Amino acid sequence: MWIADASNPVVDLVGVLLVAGLLVLQIRRRRVSIRRLWLTPAVLVAVTAWSLFQHAPEQITGWVWLVLALLIGAVMGSVRGALVDLHNIDPTTGAVSVQNTSLGVVVWLVAFLARIAIRQVVGHTQADGSVLAVAMTALLLAALGGVVARSISLYFSYQSVKRSMAW
Repeated sequence: MWIADASNPVVDLVGVLLVAGLLVLQIRRRRVSIRRLWLTPAVLVAVTAWSLFQHAPEQITGWVWLVLALLIGAVMGSVRGALVDLHNIDPTTGAVSVQNTSLGVVVWLVAFLARIAIRQVVGHTQADGSVLAVAMTALLLAALGGVVARSISLYFSYQSVKRSMAW
């Protein structure tokens, strides 16, 4: 299964532009509502649960890979959450401006490129659909672990800064 035709220069250009656009989004400062921080993880839990229900691994090794992917995602999300600067905290509305540090953007880029590489390698080498399904579910679980861990990290950082502002 070919994910993208690397020999087509238009596909390469679109890919580079997409990554550049996503990098800009990672670098810029954005407003986050602490009260709505749970929405993205909740949606991702539902999508991941549906994927697991549709493509449950048949062997125990598949489950081991899925748990490993979830743990790797959680570690990456914790690191990314720690590499965020909080600005303009408004305790009354629960809003805060967040901006990734340079190292946080590098960690995001490495994780993003690793996901692309895994999709390409598994897509090109595995003719077995069950292996591909487990790999895609593992990537979803890694994303879930990352999003949940980053949200928790942001929440605790917000609470810590909010407490220090009360003094």
